[in-house]
Amino acid sequence: MKSCFSYIALLLTATSAAAENVCESCHCEPEYEPQTVSCACETPDKVLDFTSRDFEVNFKNTLNFTVSNCGKIVFKQNLFRELQKLDNLKIQNVKDVRFEIGVFQSLNHLRLRNIKELSFKSNAFHGGQMKSVEIRQSNIGDLPRYAFHDVNSLDKFVLSDVHIHSVQPGAIMLKDNKAVEIVNATMDEIASNAITIEANYVVIFNSALRNMKPVSINVTAKDQFIISHTEFDENMPDNPITAMAPVVNISNNHFQHLKPQIIKNLTGNLDGNIIFIHNTIDTFDSHKPLNLPSSNWNIQGNQFKCSCEMFGLFENLKNSNILDNNYCMLSKCRVSLRQGKEKCERQSPANLDDTDLCKTVPTVAPLRPRDGRVLGLTTQEKTQFTTHMPLSLTTPKSSASIHLLSAILFWTLIALKLL
Repeated sequence: MKSCFSYIALLLTATSAAAENVCESCHCEPEYEPQTVSCACETPDKVLDFTSRDFEVNFKNTLNFTVSNCGKIVFKQNLFRELQKLDNLKIQNVKDVRFEIGVFQSLNHLRLRNIKELSFKSNAFHGGQMKSVEIRQSNIGDLPRYAFHDVNSLDKFVLSDVHIHSVQPGAIMLKDNKAVEIVNATMDEIASNAITIEANYVVIFNSALRNMKPVSINVTAKDQFIISHTEFDENMPDNPITAMAPVVNISNNHFQHLKPQIIKNLTGNLDGNIIFIHNTIDTFDSHKPLNLPSSNWNIQGNQFKCSCEMFGLFENLKNSNILDNNYCMLSKCRVSLRQGKEKCERQSPANLDDTDLCKTVPTVAPLRPRDGRVLGLTTQEKTQFTTHMPLSLTTPKSSASIHLLSAILFWTLIALKLL
């Protein structure tokens, strides 16, 4: 009997010590069976070193777990296995965060912000059944195969202000999601079949995608797929991105080197709408003249660095308004493709920068390449890009501004009459 009581006492002591170990480093509310655990480090170099045994008891009802202002934390295998009701994991302002294989039994919402070095192992979120993933203002070295594998039915997946050195095959596989946003992201190397996305709405905005391989990104969108204000380097294969969507919007991007095959693989559904407008193309290359696109294409406002050799590719479009609605960027002005083509036909070889070719059309500067960034720790909040409304391609003038100008003009005329 005595040995039995000794065993129970030892068990209670071990249970108390496990809870105390976590709650000594973090704030637990309530202290016994906490629903919220907040680990805010007093010094920026502090290392949080938890094991699965630290969470074996008293944490089954924990809903929210937060880590902030620390030096390092490693989420080891099965670390949160006993946190069966975990709803939110939020980590911010931490220098080094690492996720090993199979950390979670359950997790609904993952929010990572301002992580200087963020790393994932394969299947880190297997079994998490997540509803949203948001990674902001963070640096990721290599995103390995299956880092986000079969992450299904998310309300939102966001990569914002993120720098990723390399994305390996099968690193991101998102199925049956509502919205996927890749915003202000820089990816230095993207392997074949690295990113597969199935969602209602997919946007890649103000990003830099470099060293892409064939079918680096495969998108199926039920509503709309947008690529806008994004930089593509000169090393693109013929099919870096494939897309299937009722609306494919490719606008305001900078292509260092563009081939027709690249756009052909972004054509979406056969009866869908393809918008290709206001892009800047440094080099345009095709092994044969272009054919007139079908009526579901909207091609206008694009700017090319023209040469007389390039105009041979537009021979089949001479009766199309595509030559009137797209432009050559010269050193002193912008002229239509038709004006440039006619100049080359009148005088070959022709200097397209002749002053007599420049009209009164104002020069529009091409997009600057986005520089890759290695983000530092900061507490500054960034403006979030949302996808609740379609991306606006133009900014209409405010009606209030128009009314104000009209009022000023009216009273000016009255004053002149009085004089």
